[in-house]
Amino acid sequence: MWGKALVSRSDRLSASSLASHVLIVDDHGLFRSGLRLILESHFAGFSVTEAETLNEALAIGFSDPDLILLDVILNEANGLDSFQELRARWPLSPVIVVSADDRPETKDRALALGAAGYVSKSSGGRILLDVVADVLGVSAEPANTGLSAKQPLSARQLQVLNLMRQGLSNKRIAKQVNLSEFTVRGHVQSIFKILGVNSRSAAVFNAQRTGLIR
Repeated sequence: MWGKALVSRSDRLSASSLASHVLIVDDHGLFRSGLRLILESHFAGFSVTEAETLNEALAIGFSDPDLILLDVILNEANGLDSFQELRARWPLSPVIVVSADDRPETKDRALALGAAGYVSKSSGGRILLDVVADVLGVSAEPANTGLSAKQPLSARQLQVLNLMRQGLSNKRIAKQVNLSEFTVRGHVQSIFKILGVNSRSAAVFNAQRTGLIR
């Protein structure tokens, strides 16, 4: 399922500016191992925890994961019930559904319930990596190179920053760029970290002063 080129050294992504705790919930051990390998080999600083069942995931004692990858077709749970239970347990954690269920109605319902993304298991690994990077607000950079000094923000982050400059809330930004509010919040926090600020007004001022936005 995952192309060989996806794990080549020259094609790795770096998230060195963001240490993220990722929870994978899937009842297929081989698939979980594949997801872990792809995430850890493409994103520096990722800590991955695996759970085979929904109950095992809910019993984990850590606080809000930075990201949850969930297969909604679990032996012990039906459909999107597992998604709703995870959201109840960790309401602030974005959830990407990774499922063999390709039906448009399932995807639409998951997104309507608040999923940050939906990836079919029949998709290539690159699609999953792009969705993860987008949800966490991570720039895709070659490993060990760090962020570009000339352009530290990704295209998506610049888009969000420009909408912040217009005074839009996370909810309005999410609607305008067709992302979940969780995803937009992740982009905003990444922008703060990259620019070394802790408020929206400071981020806009810093970006205008340095010429990132006009």
